[in-house]
Amino acid sequence: MIDQSEMNGTRRNDRPVIVAPPSIPVTDGIQVREMLGLWLELDEHRLAFMREALGQHLPVPSSWSELSSWALQAGIADWIDQPRSIAIRRPIVGGLAKPSADALEAQAARRLMTCWFANPEPALMADALRWAILLEAWEAVGRIWTDHLPSLDLVDELPVRAVFEDLPRSARAMNPMLTFAWAAARATNAQGYRSDGEYVRSVVADGLAFHSHWANAPRTDTAVAAGTMWMLAQRMLPAGHGGSGIEDANRTGAEVSTFIAERRAEGRAPSPAVEAAFRSASAQLALAGGELARCVAEAEFAITLEPRLAEDFAVGTRDLALEMLGCSDADGRQVGPPLRLAWFRRGLGSQDALSRVLVRVIACLRTLDREGARAAMVELDGLALGQPQWTIIIYVQAVYAALWGDAAMALGQLDSAKVRQGVASTEHQEGLGSTLLRRARSLLLSRLGASAAALDGLKAIPTPWRWAPLALAQLWAGDAEEAIRSCDSGIFDGTTLLTDRVSLKLIRAGSMLVDVEADETSRTLAAVEAVSLCSAHSYWLPIGLLPANVRDALLDCVESQPGAGRLIDTKVLKALRQLPRVGESLPRAISLTKREQILLPLLASSESVPDIAATLQVSVNTVRKQVVALRAKFGATSRSELVRKARDSGLLRR
Repeated sequence: MIDQSEMNGTRRNDRPVIVAPPSIPVTDGIQVREMLGLWLELDEHRLAFMREALGQHLPVPSSWSELSSWALQAGIADWIDQPRSIAIRRPIVGGLAKPSADALEAQAARRLMTCWFANPEPALMADALRWAILLEAWEAVGRIWTDHLPSLDLVDELPVRAVFEDLPRSARAMNPMLTFAWAAARATNAQGYRSDGEYVRSVVADGLAFHSHWANAPRTDTAVAAGTMWMLAQRMLPAGHGGSGIEDANRTGAEVSTFIAERRAEGRAPSPAVEAAFRSASAQLALAGGELARCVAEAEFAITLEPRLAEDFAVGTRDLALEMLGCSDADGRQVGPPLRLAWFRRGLGSQDALSRVLVRVIACLRTLDREGARAAMVELDGLALGQPQWTIIIYVQAVYAALWGDAAMALGQLDSAKVRQGVASTEHQEGLGSTLLRRARSLLLSRLGASAAALDGLKAIPTPWRWAPLALAQLWAGDAEEAIRSCDSGIFDGTTLLTDRVSLKLIRAGSMLVDVEADETSRTLAAVEAVSLCSAHSYWLPIGLLPANVRDALLDCVESQPGAGRLIDTKVLKALRQLPRVGESLPRAISLTKREQILLPLLASSESVPDIAATLQVSVNTVRKQVVALRAKFGATSRSELVRKARDSGLLRR
């Protein structure tokens, strides 16, 4: 029997009383009100999902128009987009996990959540997340966060972000991956502005509070996830001894890896998703340390464990390492997806997305595709404070400037970025970052004529990464003999990267072209072999970085050989010939062979090459080869320039 307080719509036992329209009994109306409180908003699609999940457990009207009309008349909803969707006035805000919670509401929330996990529809992901949080089902919240991360945009879901911001300490301790969600929510304001500094502070705070003792966690998944979080937190702040925190992070990573192996041997291995997240983080850590082969191995492990998660966390990192190793078949002309810095730049997803862009840039530089490199680099504009992989970005910008831009301006930008980024990042102290910045600086200094400074800055680079930039700097300084010696050392060093090995072959061939001691046959063979190697790997960048006169001599030498078109594509040759003419690398002393002493005066005459060949009783091809060798010795690009420089040097009478 319904009393007067119910008829008046007042409260009874602190529960809002529903005055039900005639089409729905009062008792059923109360149940419907409670069920609708599980939603923030409702539409026809959500109604169909609710009926499917709850079946006969909920006496919901059969049509959307009937339910929406009832909810509006009952005063529990308002139109959002009439007649498509309504907003629930008083959604449930928590407490369903408490013993005192209404059993019907809690049971309905569990049924809805279970139904969603059976068919995880992206459109209802925010709702599923809300049910899991209401039930304090932290493992389910973590599953949504890790398994369906790309489909959920935290910034667009303000109510969801508010719930994440209020995640209790117990939730983050029980499911360490929720630290990411909590930190992201805390660092995003109502207008969607994101503070990377606040994000880092929150991650580190949770790392210190909960995750530093990761090995003591009761469950394998919790321990591995906490270890991953702690590893990432350690890298975000400098180590206590003043260096980079990457050493501490690497130690934690090794301990977590051993822990996983031991648990796997005991039959208690972590879930694929949790281990894939750890392997993805390990891949990014290996990349930062310059351990490219380990980076590829860890990323491949993540891809094997959980391909979908690895697609967002590991694939870009792997491809970047492969590109830097020289083992990539990536085509820089492929546009690929636009860069989306998911939530925060320091997150795993953002770093992997950035790696994909860097792969495109480096592939374009490798093939001398200026327009492609420029288009890809547009996405890297506006280097933010604390931007991950900023050292790689500065490096590719320096290479671009060395080929087509302003080296002086690029050097200034490099020095400025190092000072500015050093305030919020230790990446310039890490293995890869430190190496790339030194290589970039040396390259730019060489092009500006500061050879001594260029060579001096390479002393601190680890040996496997040093040989190619050292030999190139020596060639730019005009010391061909030292460049050849450095090339030989690097080529026979088993740790030299493939890309650097190709570069060393090119630099050696170029050095031989300006070396007075090298014979003509050796020069030609070295040039053809080096260019063939570039062609095999589609790696033309080393030729582009040679001093202009050496590059011209190399191309002239190769073009004079039979079948030259098979060695260098016409488009690549055109790109090389159109590069700005910067740098002259001349031998300290020029000595001529007897044949060259005879040929040089003839070249100063008006005789054609066939006439000169007839005078010397040799083939025209032989004369052309000797001319190429002479031009290389004097750093000349034409016959007239050769004659002029020979006269200036005193080796040819005026």
